[in-house]
Amino acid sequence: MATPQLSPGVLTREVDLTVGRAENVLDNIGAIAGPFEIGPVNEPITVSTEQELINNFGLPKTEDNQYEYWMSASSYLSYGGVLKVVRTDGDLLANANVGVGTSARLDVKIKNFDDYIIKTDDGKFEISGTPYKQIAITEYNPEESDREYEVKIPKSRLDERHYNKVREWAKNSIIESVIPQFKGEVHRVRVAIMEPGAWVSEHIDYNCDYSIRIHIPLVTNSDCALSVRRRGEEKEILHMQADGSAWFINQGFLHSAWNKGATVRKHMILSIYGQEDILGAL
Repeated sequence: MATPQLSPGVLTREVDLTVGRAENVLDNIGAIAGPFEIGPVNEPITVSTEQELINNFGLPKTEDNQYEYWMSASSYLSYGGVLKVVRTDGDLLANANVGVGTSARLDVKIKNFDDYIIKTDDGKFEISGTPYKQIAITEYNPEESDREYEVKIPKSRLDERHYNKVREWAKNSIIESVIPQFKGEVHRVRVAIMEPGAWVSEHIDYNCDYSIRIHIPLVTNSDCALSVRRRGEEKEILHMQADGSAWFINQGFLHSAWNKGATVRKHMILSIYGQEDILGAL
């Protein structure tokens, strides 16, 4: 059946091309600050799509009318351009310090990776406040904010693959020299410090399709251990010696750690994109 036309050979059709179809214009940059669900606080992050907004700042929530900010940002992105997004502080802010061990400091607020770092008078970097803490060796790399990965991170998590820039104080150090020794792309690197009596309860992070995790014990004692509980199997207890070995931990299974000794435990932990480093060992 022929389509009715206003004039011979001319077909008029209205098509909405606004939502999800506008091309991003890099010189059209906006900015918004709001109490988003997740993400670093007071640190601007560039996003150009709604998916990047979800990856970095989570889904819309009702607390603090957060959904109003989220929907405003999403609407702006649907018309093209890029957006500088800042997560603001607030009383209902989800805190990275969940507290571990019997002497946990629940009054400590950790807004971003920089809050883990304290510089002492003698120029050293350390962390205080909880018996389990981490020193960030790498930091957020703004040049990676627009990068697309074949394997997508779950929407509820911050994409730590963007934290692959070595911090200034760690450059040209022995720690930095470890990074190129791996075949895969190393991104987030930190030193985890567990004081005597500290423990981390069982939890699951993300599966190995997204990233693998390598532990290199630097300082330990015989009463430190890490457990892994695979599906349908008994819990496996791992005692990692500080002998230069690198240990692969499948963070997609339930795992926990503790230090029942009298001395501190320090592990260098590297997150690596890809599985080239473990395929030959399996």
